[in-house]
Formats: sequence, structure tokens, C-alpha cells
Amino acid sequence: MRTFETIVIILIFITLIGFTISKKKKPFWFRFLPGVAIVCTGIHLLFEGYRWQMVPAYVFTVFLFIITLRTLFTVAKTQNYSLSGKRKTIKIIGIVFGFILFLIVIIPPILFPVFTLPTPSGRYAVGTKYFNWMDTSRSDLHTTNLDDFRSISLQMWYPSEYSEKSKPVPYISKEAAVCWARSWKLNPEFALTHFSLVQTHSYYNTRPVILKGKPFPVILFSPSGNISYNTSLFEELASHGYVILCVGHPHWCPYHFNENGQINCTGTNDPYYERLWEEETSDIVNKTKEGLTTAKNLGEKESFQQKLNVKMPLAVEDILLWAEDYDFAIQEIEKMNSDDNPFKGMLDLERIGVMGLSKGGASAGQFCVTDPRCRAGVNLGGFMFGAIADKTINRPFLFMEHIEPWCEDCLPVNDHIYSKVANSAYMVQIKGARHFNFTDLSLAGPFLEMIGLIGPISGDEFIRIQNAYVLAFFDKHLKGVEEPLLNGSSKDYSEVVFKSRHP
Repeated sequence: MRTFETIVIILIFITLIGFTISKKKKPFWFRFLPGVAIVCTGIHLLFEGYRWQMVPAYVFTVFLFIITLRTLFTVAKTQNYSLSGKRKTIKIIGIVFGFILFLIVIIPPILFPVFTLPTPSGRYAVGTKYFNWMDTSRSDLHTTNLDDFRSISLQMWYPSEYSEKSKPVPYISKEAAVCWARSWKLNPEFALTHFSLVQTHSYYNTRPVILKGKPFPVILFSPSGNISYNTSLFEELASHGYVILCVGHPHWCPYHFNENGQINCTGTNDPYYERLWEEETSDIVNKTKEGLTTAKNLGEKESFQQKLNVKMPLAVEDILLWAEDYDFAIQEIEKMNSDDNPFKGMLDLERIGVMGLSKGGASAGQFCVTDPRCRAGVNLGGFMFGAIADKTINRPFLFMEHIEPWCEDCLPVNDHIYSKVANSAYMVQIKGARHFNFTDLSLAGPFLEMIGLIGPISGDEFIRIQNAYVLAFFDKHLKGVEEPLLNGSSKDYSEVVFKSRHP
């Protein structure tokens, strides 16, 4: 919990303790605690911001203030303070009920915290900017308007000059959080709005760092959903001298934005999205993925990989479009790099990495087997499908996976693809993790662990592991820096099961 939230909760608890102390022994200042709690609540609302998880605390604070208000104007008397048996029983019941209410009050903010992103460790400040690009060479075949062209939203993180006048952008806007909740079919729709209170280390539209003759490598990222999912990773990479473009692919991301960051919801009212999601969650696809996970050898995995392509025709078609989105984004980046704009000369298009989360990991593989501009690729926790089933990756590639608790002795899910990479390949499995640990949701509180979206591994530790291995991988294969972390298992990361091959 945040500072003043914690103070309010502590004041409520001490006030309740005060009810258990006899009037004769109770210090005079106890009577002022509910008033102080009211003041701290006001400060919290003013500087930290309202969130729905604190509503029970707000109500309880006001209630305690009202019932103790008369004591502020009552002069302590010296007569006997003993209570009758009936009144004593009522007081005990009231105190017990108060502590039960206190437990109810503190549960929501603990289960759903406003988490803190790790501070980037690199030398550069981090800037961020929004884009919306329309590809007039491609019609969007999945809209109701046949005249629509394919349009992608992007958010860029880049090495920036620090500006004291700029404020860091929020993790996500309230409008985007509502779109996100709709895509997850959550009710009420404000369920995820507390994510808008998470502060990043990214400053909007600040001046980029331009090093004469030393442009920065570019990394394209497919989020497979919320564009903000991996902000901590993007900030870490940007602080170490990378430009990251997170691509919001049409019909899959829950929202898109214009160049000012203004939000439009997509997804739940999108028939193509619904068809994609119905296929993704179908029994036959789930059984095929389970077979791919539990396959006892690489030959079985190859067989299930072929089946997965057959059972997911819409998804295969869609990641072909995602790879085309990468191509279009590179074309637009080339314009940015040559036109008269603040980013001219900043972007090194000879050193392009691609990376994706979940389905985005499949798109990274798709791009790396079909486009020579890919210099290195990363898959974060995703099943791979598409052209990867028939073609070999000939670029350095990093696979990061969790270990299923029901199949701890199974081969890595993408082991058959890893074994055929015709270049340096790395397999990093993380113990105690689940699928959504590969996002910032690792930090989002115990409720997600309770429902199985994230694993028991510490969220901070998972993010530390993910950021370290991804940074080391790109440093080695885009910057040519030797990285000891990629040479074998590391005692600093005991949760990691690591292997590599260099044909």
C-alpha cells in the first residue's frame, strides 16, 4: 500500500485498540486519532489519488470519527468508570465487530495493491511517445467498413534527456483500464482502474538522446494484449540504450490510441476478435497445447506442433498479419530516421530485434524465419505456431518459459524449436512462475496468485530475472557485448533452469 493509505489503516487499527482500554487508563491524545485519520485520508486522496479498494477504509474512517466526535468536547471526569454487565457485553461485542470490519477493510488494498515498478538500472532517462500509423497499402479485411485500411497503434520507449519539467506518465490511463477490463469481461468495468495510479519512470515526449554516429538498436514488441504489460522491461532496455516500439495489433489489443494517447476501446465488440478468442480457448486447441507440453520427446513435439497449426487457422493467419505489421512499422521508422524530426539519426535499422509475449512470441518467431531484417528474437512465455512449424530460425533466439506445476519433469514447451535454431539459442525456464508472470502483473498482488494467473515466485524477483536475461541477450547479439550471464547457470538466479546451444 502507498504511504498515506498505510497511515490511515494504522490509525484505524490504533483507534480500535483504544476502545479496549478503559477511559481511566486511556491517554488523552487517543480521542484525536479519528480526526487525524480523516486528515490523512484527505491528503491521500489529494496526492495519491482515489481507488475503489480503499472505499471501505474511507467509510470506516468517517464512521469512527462520527462515533468518537463527542469525546473531543467532553472533559474527562474523575468518577468511577465501571460499566454494568450488560453495557460491558455490548462494548465487547462492538469491539469484536469493529476488528472484524477492520479485517474486511484491509483485504481489498492488500489483494490489489498499487505496485511500484523497479527503477531502470541504465545510464539514460526514459522517454515515451505514442503513434498511430495507417498502412494505406493494406486493406483491413476484418472490419465492417470495406474501405478501412490496416492501422496500428504504437508506444515507443527511448533513451531520453532528463527534464525536471516533465512528469512520468501513468502505467495506463483510466480509459485504457476500462477497455482492458471489458476485454477480460470483468464487471464492474472500473475493476482495473487502480493501475492508472501506478507511476512509471517514462517521461512523455522528452528530447531523445542523439549520439553522433552511434544510433541505438531498435526492438519491436508484440504485447498480445495490453500495450503496457511489459513497461518495466521496456524502461530497463531503454535506459541501457535501446529504442522499443510496442505494436498494438488491430483486433487483438483491447484499446488503441492516437498520437496524443487518447483511447478508443476495441475487442469485445469486434467479431473477428471474438472468433480468434473462441478458437484460442477451444477444447481442441487446449488439448493440443497440453499434448505439446507433455510430449516425451522432440518427435512428439514436432507432431503436436503441426497439429496446433491445423487447429488454429485463424491465429496462424493473424500472426502473418502481425509480421506484416512489423514490416510496415520498420518502413515508418525509416521515415522517422531520415525526415527532419527529433528522432533523426537515432535509430539503427541494421540492428533490429523482435520480441513478443505469448501470441506475440509466435509473431516474433514468424518474423525471424521470414524476414532477414530480424537480427535477434525473444519469445516470452508463448506457444509458437505459423511458419515456425516448417522453417528454421537462423537468427539468435531466446526462449523464456515457466515450468507447469503439473508437469515439472516435462521438456520445455518449445524445446523442439530450440533444438533446430541454426544460430545461438537459449532456453530459460523459471521455477515458480506462471504465464502472466511474463508481464508486470507479476507485481500486481496476491489475488492473481490465488487464482493461478501468476506463480508463487516473488514478483520483484521474476521481473529482475526477466529483465536481466533479455538485456544480456540483446546486449550480446545486437551490441556485440560479451555477457557472462549467457554462458551457463548463474548462482544469482537460483530459480532459473538454463541451457544454450551454439551450432
